[in-house]
Amino acid sequence: MVNGFLSFCDLFFDNVAPNGKYFISPLRINGSAIESIYSILKFSSGGNLSALSYGPSLGKLINRKDMIQNKNSEKGYRDVVLNISGTAAANVICSTSNLVIPCQRLSNCHCIFTFPTSISQSTIGDRFGSNACTLIAVKFGAYCFQNKLDLSLLWNQLPDMWFTSFVNAICDGNEVYDELYSNTAVYLDVEDVVNAVGDLFSVESVDQIFAFTNDNEFQDLVDHINGVIQVSHTDHYGVMISQNMTVGVFVKSNGLCAIIDSHQHVNSNGGGMIIMANDPKKAITEYANCLLKNQNLTLDLGTLNWVKYTM
Repeated sequence: MVNGFLSFCDLFFDNVAPNGKYFISPLRINGSAIESIYSILKFSSGGNLSALSYGPSLGKLINRKDMIQNKNSEKGYRDVVLNISGTAAANVICSTSNLVIPCQRLSNCHCIFTFPTSISQSTIGDRFGSNACTLIAVKFGAYCFQNKLDLSLLWNQLPDMWFTSFVNAICDGNEVYDELYSNTAVYLDVEDVVNAVGDLFSVESVDQIFAFTNDNEFQDLVDHINGVIQVSHTDHYGVMISQNMTVGVFVKSNGLCAIIDSHQHVNSNGGGMIIMANDPKKAITEYANCLLKNQNLTLDLGTLNWVKYTM
């Protein structure tokens, strides 16, 4: 059994070239490239890379590289030195300690909190581009329950705990994405995130995917969410993916709903945003309007996964 490069050399010289007829030159091996590939393979195998899982993991990597185009990340962002490790969130929060995120009240039933351009997954900490939206959405769910976040349509500004949780989730998600994928553009689903960092993100379990369309103003999705609330009478957190963009869906037991979007909204010169409404239908409809207005994308097809956390 071969356990590494030195072990391979021993095997080679003992069995293939015992008389020194052939030699091995490691000069063309790039350590950084090997580490990057290994990290991705380990991620694809759910953190348990072995001889048995190597083939499927490699096939998954090759398939993704062939299929993925990173249309939602800015070109060349990896040319910028990123400082997203350990104290990044604290640094951002400290530098914006006096920042107020006002409530934009659209009606008595729903409102939006829009962050400045500098606070989004693609711009935070002088960053330029990010594909970490699924990681960020899953991590924010952990903060919802860890910090016991509440929802209200009476707030004039976003509470500090919401602001801190939002920034922390973005920095955490970006940091994990950089460690796993470096400059590779990958669109992750919820299963990918849970397999790779479920324990780190305090994920207990993930329910089966629910697929939806925009027929009848998302009536299937709305009925599904309301049904889940009525059965359990507890708070729920879901991750919604559509158009290769992922957002969090936080639903309280009383029906109040928030959609957490960490993307930059270029058309409106805004950063991330949080939509709050007195029921899921208003929140989803408003998110669809914002997606069309700010990203020129239609929320026509998508999926929703409910995520349960250990806290």
